[in-house]
Amino acid sequence: MTNNTQLSGKQVLLCIFLLLFFANVNAQQSRVFDIVALSSGIYTTPSQTKERPRMYYKFESNYHFNNRHSFSINFLGGQYDHLHEKSTPLLTNPQNRMKDNVFYLQYKYNVVKHPKWRVMPGVGIGLNVAAYDYTYAVPTPLGHDFLADEEYLISIAFPISLNANYKISKVWSVGVEVGAFADPDYGFFGLHAGPKVIASLR
Repeated sequence: MTNNTQLSGKQVLLCIFLLLFFANVNAQQSRVFDIVALSSGIYTTPSQTKERPRMYYKFESNYHFNNRHSFSINFLGGQYDHLHEKSTPLLTNPQNRMKDNVFYLQYKYNVVKHPKWRVMPGVGIGLNVAAYDYTYAVPTPLGHDFLADEEYLISIAFPISLNANYKISKVWSVGVEVGAFADPDYGFFGLHAGPKVIASLR
């Protein structure tokens, strides 16, 4: 009786071991590395006066641990025009350009279970190196003179995004992305949306 009980315990342990082993194998087989993902589209911000959207470009690499969890390294460069705070009534059109360069890490979670589709909201943290190119008017004895200046700002950025990707082959996928960044001091900036092309290693 004792031997049978011990044998049953060994069988249970063996079954648990096999389940863990095959689960690990399946997880390894589902891992995918996106060597590069390129996207471009419209870039804007809700926090500036008379803002005029321009374009952005983005490079990223993603590591998909399994069908649900992913981690990405990203760089986004985006621009938009707006009126600077030093602008005067003489400058009523957007004369100033904001250039954001954001380096960030992001965690993404796939909310659909489909062999070809991935729909992934994402959150993360990064660093924004921003450059302001602006023109403003100063009074002179003959009227006004226009001066150009440039300012730099480095700040923490918290990215949020939503990606929808469709696998068209073993290597290639296409998709769309919408996203924005949150700054603790300035609120939301860098709203962007555009198509994406992805090359993967499986």
